[in-house]
Amino acid sequence: MTGIYTKISDNIVDKNLFRKEYGYLFSITSGIIFAYLFSSSVGFATLISAILISLILAGKFDHKIHLTTPVFFLMGVFVFGMGQLNILFFFIILIASFSDEFINDNFKSPFAKYRMLLGITCLALSLVSLDPSYFVGIFSFDVGYIITEMFTN
Repeated sequence: MTGIYTKISDNIVDKNLFRKEYGYLFSITSGIIFAYLFSSSVGFATLISAILISLILAGKFDHKIHLTTPVFFLMGVFVFGMGQLNILFFFIILIASFSDEFINDNFKSPFAKYRMLLGITCLALSLVSLDPSYFVGIFSFDVGYIITEMFTN
């Protein structure tokens, strides 16, 4: 769901897909879902926090609608609780996610567009740790994001 909501809110900002108010609704919902997932497992907490930090560092929160997601994520963490992190995996995911954003912004290729480095990294982490949440989390997000992109372009 979060991949779908994120892509819709992106398209509301970038392509005027719907009224801006709907963008806030989708971003709020994404933030709350991310917060719930963050509290539910070490894998999801590590994945979500590393990606969130990488997106902040990459300057991807460039509109009020985009900023709504991390704000409601942080508020949701107070409601659902603080997730535990795998610090080593946090930094690995942070580097992979930031690298994907850098590659996407500076090189135009299918590899860059779909940010495959993060997916491959999460698959490897899931296999090494025997915790499927790293790969399941990014794969389900990406599937929703890509399918929504296909239908809204």
